[in-house]
Amino acid sequence: MKAQSNLVRLTALSTLFYYVRWRICQSPDTFGAIPGFLRPTSVQLCVPHQQWIDLIPWPALRDFLILRLDGSQYAQFRDVLNDTFVMKWPQPISGCVVEGKGCYTLSLEFRRHLCNIDNWAMKPQALKEFPFLREVVNVLPEHYELDE
Repeated sequence: MKAQSNLVRLTALSTLFYYVRWRICQSPDTFGAIPGFLRPTSVQLCVPHQQWIDLIPWPALRDFLILRLDGSQYAQFRDVLNDTFVMKWPQPISGCVVEGKGCYTLSLEFRRHLCNIDNWAMKPQALKEFPFLREVVNVLPEHYELDE
């Protein structure tokens, strides 16, 4: 598994924060703070499944993994997801955060960016092992330039 970029780490931790906060303190406010595409689908609510699937940004992919992917492929899929996940952010990573009184917080622009599923993607290498991804996620063009 490759090391993830700082942008991917920040994206993952931000998403995890909103989701876990809702799981711990379920209220309309915490649920409303979760990006719409990350809210549980009816399949997630009704079918027992691995918890890590809940943090995948694409609802159709979550449902596919729960209903159709052989459990023996989960580890391989997680590795591919970790190696090929991309957040399309057009600025330096410094634009993701703002300094406050003794701490950093996510910038409003980055929070808005996170809430747009079109900004989340996978590198085309993911299709080599899991061709079905073409139907359920945003896949970058073959020669897309990334600042990692």
